[in-house]
Amino acid sequence: MKKFTILTSFFIIVSVFAVGCSQKVRQEDILVKFVDQTITTNDFEKKFSELPEWKRDRYKDQAGKLEYLNELAEEKTNSLCRKKESAS
Repeated sequence: MKKFTILTSFFIIVSVFAVGCSQKVRQEDILVKFVDQTITTNDFEKKFSELPEWKRDRYKDQAGKLEYLNELAEEKTNSLCRKKESAS
């Protein structure tokens, strides 16, 4: 299951670079794009700054920030799935 989630997050991140954006947010500021939502650089930086210091230290390098972005994408995906299930 974790492998599926990582692959899904990776696919979403890669698709951001392949798909244009029609929102007012600059395309280069979008890190992840979902059906009708995005995670922008500002969203990421805000969430990252809200982390406790010990957790920020865990994600301080480039690989750590990518891991944290994957976690945010997974949370967003799970949230969208729950919304879809509750609407059904």
